[in-house]
Amino acid sequence: MLMGENRRTRVMIVDAHTMVRSGLAALLISFDDVTLVGAACENEAALRLCRDTRPDVVLMALTDESVDAISALSQLNPNARIIALMNFEDEALLARALDAGAAGYLLKNVSAARLLQAVRGDTIPA
Repeated sequence: MLMGENRRTRVMIVDAHTMVRSGLAALLISFDDVTLVGAACENEAALRLCRDTRPDVVLMALTDESVDAISALSQLNPNARIIALMNFEDEALLARALDAGAAGYLLKNVSAARLLQAVRGDTIPA
């Protein structure tokens, strides 16, 4: 996704863990070209938030339960790029997430620079 000079990427976070949501939020708001539009702790809240905020990017913790939410989010907002966040590589779960509409994935131990690249639309692993 190409960003115009004054265009800010609108990002939503979905993760069950408060510390993860808080850490990602603190990191994202430190970048001039990123706007955090909200964070959700569970899938139903994520769907409501996505409907209300229309994010450009959704950073979503990948679990068995989140695969259906990825599908619903990609139908609700087909222009949003959903980036699955994983604790460890699980090829079967990742394949399901990609089939459901995720654009790619990042491991949760990724560097801040790599996360920002993915949010900005640079290549992410798929």
